Amino acid sequence: MRPVLARQRELNRRLQYRLPAVDGRIQCFLDDYLAGTGTEPKLPRKTLVLDQPGLAREMSLPVGGDTFVSEQLTSYRLVNGILHNPANDRRTTKGVFHIAEGGLPVQDDKLAVPRDVFGRLMEHAFNPPADALVLPYTSDQPDRPTCWVSLLLRPIVVPEVPGYTVERRMETRFMAPAR
Repeated sequence: MRPVLARQRELNRRLQYRLPAVDGRIQCFLDDYLAGTGTEPKLPRKTLVLDQPGLAREMSLPVGGDTFVSEQLTSYRLVNGILHNPANDRRTTKGVFHIAEGGLPVQDDKLAVPRDVFGRLMEHAFNPPADALVLPYTSDQPDRPTCWVSLLLRPIVVPEVPGYTVERRMETRFMAPAR
């Protein structure tokens, strides 16, 4: 883990005041979409970037441990991987998702919310309690650092067909408090 964390520290030092390109696009969208609502959610400037396969799995349990327990989640190491059991597990999405008004039509089983409500939800989401930011990997340490973690996936959604179409990718950005 030492080289991974050293690289992360160096990247953070060099780019501490600059958002990654994808985050800049998301922040611009939020600023434009929420203009005039009185809300200004801001994306975290620093995140622990999960840019290598297996890194999230390794960081999700304490060093040398097989179990992690928090108010929001319990995680266990199993023979075939790691099981994450959320405290509020819902097996259905009916009536759970809230979709902000002003874009595409909202499905009947979802709830539409005004843009200002969406803005306040985003402000609260980007201001979690400090204990939710503790990285499970360091949770057994006396000085427990806090952070956000992020992951950027860019799967191919349209493969290249020579002479007909160029390759197209979709960007999916995951950002969460460390827990």
